[in-house]
Amino acid sequence: MKYKLLGAVAAMTMMIGTSAHAVLIDDFSVTRVIPAPGSGTDATGIGGEREASITQNTGTSSSLDINSSKPGELLFANAGGTATVTLTYDGVGTGFFAPTDFTAGGDNAFNLLVTNSDFANDITITVTSGAGANTSSLMQQNPILVASPTPFIFDFASFVGTADFTAIDSVVVSMTNINVNADISFSFFETTYTNPPEFVVPEPGSLAILGLGLIGIAGYRCRAKKTA
Repeated sequence: MKYKLLGAVAAMTMMIGTSAHAVLIDDFSVTRVIPAPGSGTDATGIGGEREASITQNTGTSSSLDINSSKPGELLFANAGGTATVTLTYDGVGTGFFAPTDFTAGGDNAFNLLVTNSDFANDITITVTSGAGANTSSLMQQNPILVASPTPFIFDFASFVGTADFTAIDSVVVSMTNINVNADISFSFFETTYTNPPEFVVPEPGSLAILGLGLIGIAGYRCRAKKTA
């Protein structure tokens, strides 16, 4: 009975641990610092290239800082003004990357892990398929105040347009702060499985730790019964 119980727990853990099949779009591990107005291109992100730009809309002193002030984070900072940041992933040069299934493993949403935000920002994600023939977009306003890492979810079902999420070939993220001085930072951009949309599936590593804990509890209970 003991071995059957341990085997069942281990099997359940393996099944849960393989439920996350994220398509990583950018982990912001390659440094790029751009004062507004400005732009820059880096060999990173899905498709092998990230094109970043920032445009000053009002006032002065906005900036985009990727991986410089905080490793693995993008910081969109504004001082006395408003600006727009655009991140484009469409393969090396001008064009499109190889069609990618963003629904692999059951994924149904984008996740931007917001690490800090002091005012609201409008964030739009636009995806294309068929070499730009089909486009879908979704605009949301990030939480006004975020003091600790918070998943910001873009559900595929909420996008408006005709893009085929099983064959996406470009991704564009646009952010505009709608309040003067609004800052926002986030640490990665990937696909995820959410059910309901507000719930983000834990990383496989976390699930493995959970599984080991369950196995330990099962073993302890078996030993307790044996010595009773």
